[in-house]
Amino acid sequence: MTMSELEMKLPNGFHDIAIKKMTLDYENKTLSMIIVIDETGKEAELFFSGMGELRLNNEIVFNGDPFLWVTDFGLEKKYADDLYSDFYFFISNLNAFLNFEVQKAELKEYP
Repeated sequence: MTMSELEMKLPNGFHDIAIKKMTLDYENKTLSMIIVIDETGKEAELFFSGMGELRLNNEIVFNGDPFLWVTDFGLEKKYADDLYSDFYFFISNLNAFLNFEVQKAELKEYP
């Protein structure tokens, strides 16, 4: 599934989702994110496989926020060194871009 197709399955797209938990399996090149997708607190899992790259352009500060707040999403985020990623999330409470390069993306229901 493409990221654009995946975004259309969410009530508000990727805008204002909250990342509650991220699990990176470096050996198997997968990333799982538990996200809060609406104001009722409903959760889902974003699952990415075939990870080629994961980049955060700012430090992660554990400042008491319970989530990482995604306020923007886009395709082909350009880096300062003229490299591109497949897509990015802008994490507003970190003032940071989280960039990904993946082969496959899935949205799974989360109990």
